[in-house]
Amino acid sequence: MAKPLSSEQRAWLKDLSTLVGEAPPAEIEEQTDDGPRGKVRGAQRKALVGDPGGGDDEALVGGVEDIPGAVVKKVFGPLSVTCTINNNTQQTLRLDSGRDEIDDDSGKTMGIAHGEYTDFPPSLIKAEDQSAKFAAINKKTDLVVVEVRTAGIEGFVRYFIDEQKTAWVLHFNNPRAGSNTADARIEGPNAAQFESPKVTKGGGTDAKFLYVLSPKGGAVPPPDPKPTPTPTPTPTPIPTPTPTPGPVANIPSGCLITVLNQTGLTLTRGEAKHERGDFMQPPAHSVPPAGTISFVSVETPNAKEQGCKGFVVWEVGTPVAAVWRVEWDNPEGAKNTSSATLTPQSAGFGSQDEIGQGE
Repeated sequence: MAKPLSSEQRAWLKDLSTLVGEAPPAEIEEQTDDGPRGKVRGAQRKALVGDPGGGDDEALVGGVEDIPGAVVKKVFGPLSVTCTINNNTQQTLRLDSGRDEIDDDSGKTMGIAHGEYTDFPPSLIKAEDQSAKFAAINKKTDLVVVEVRTAGIEGFVRYFIDEQKTAWVLHFNNPRAGSNTADARIEGPNAAQFESPKVTKGGGTDAKFLYVLSPKGGAVPPPDPKPTPTPTPTPTPIPTPTPTPGPVANIPSGCLITVLNQTGLTLTRGEAKHERGDFMQPPAHSVPPAGTISFVSVETPNAKEQGCKGFVVWEVGTPVAAVWRVEWDNPEGAKNTSSATLTPQSAGFGSQDEIGQGE
């Protein structure tokens, strides 16, 4: 016996009948083990859950084949979004938020409201970087015995442009019905110093968006060359005392940490803390199989202890097969260190850490 349809599935089938263009006159009452549950049009039920007299093997599969191909592609087909970012400024863009899944599509909350990321927005976009990008697809929905994709993709991502937290907000939308849309806005204390032209759009079901950030008025021109001064006779130098060297300027320390999950299991974030410094933005809550994330650890300004040192604990799989602890230390004026350890070491996983030097 075919599994009874839920109320959400019946509502979806009602919308589907409008796309197909059928309006069957007869309605039948769907029976469940607990008694009647709503009415379903007879032709819709036969087309989408099979003829009750035809056996369980014909349920739904035969009905999907009866729907016109154009409608199947429109309602069931995958959608994707690829967003490319051109940073034409001398500023390093730092991701504030936008990776999390949200329920609010008003634009007030940053995150992906519909769909899921296949490539996350990068944590840092360097000055004059023309190659930064991220991508997303619409989610699958299980309907009886088939997977369909009934929704589109929409999200909001925010980058900080400078230390005063002038923000660049990117919006992308590839809806199931209607045209693709995208826009960008600049807000904050120094918004007047930057500009973001209208987003370039392309593609259909595979939407392509190009976002550009530039300084106001375009690139700053180089200064005019100074004329060569006329040489004058060199006077006899007067001995002067050798100046005493002053203190070396304090250079803030920071760490860009990248986590590569090369297993077939999801990494779930556990404890994440600092002994010195703090996160510029916290690490993602999870790392999908074969996924990569990045986050930034920075020195606390004017703190007694300089540099940054911290750790993140990741739980491997569900149920937990192992615990992976990632640590880093960028001390003031000393060699940087890092470590990545597994507990237990006999869990069948390997761990590796690589580190660079500098502040």
